[in-house]
Amino acid sequence: VSSVVHLRGVLDASTAISLAQTMESLLAEGKSKFVLETRQLWELDQVGLQVLLSSQSQAQEKEGDLRVAQPSRMFEQFLEIPEMKERFKSFSTVKEAIESYPIKKRKKPRKVRLPFSLKKEIGLGDLIKALTSAVGIKPCGGCEQRAEKLNSMVTISGKQEADQQRIGEFPDR
Repeated sequence: VSSVVHLRGVLDASTAISLAQTMESLLAEGKSKFVLETRQLWELDQVGLQVLLSSQSQAQEKEGDLRVAQPSRMFEQFLEIPEMKERFKSFSTVKEAIESYPIKKRKKPRKVRLPFSLKKEIGLGDLIKALTSAVGIKPCGGCEQRAEKLNSMVTISGKQEADQQRIGEFPDR
């Protein structure tokens, strides 16, 4: 999932702090794929450029990137600099920029079999949710997302019926 950031007006020393804080917040939330829509960006100074380059580096460290959509004339001139053209991928629409990110295939959840019987297979997130609820802990705002993420990573099952029968069988002597 990409985050679209709309840049308008001037990105300079007085406005770059706000962009830096926004990008840091999005990165802290686990987002790393960004699309900068710049069609209404009229001016970019050295401090603004430094924030863009720093944000891109941080996104790339988290297997993401920072891409440009609908570049303004000023931003197109900026992209004519060979080093900047290599760093920033540019697209004519926000949709194209978003679709340029590869779709990450979900891995199958890791299956863990416990040494005792369970009635059904359960995701790790659902198990934690049930346990915390059983001891009276109320869910927080991020609990659903966390449970969904954990369920996609790990599922838990108990011993299979056949395994239970084998344990009670002894070979003839």
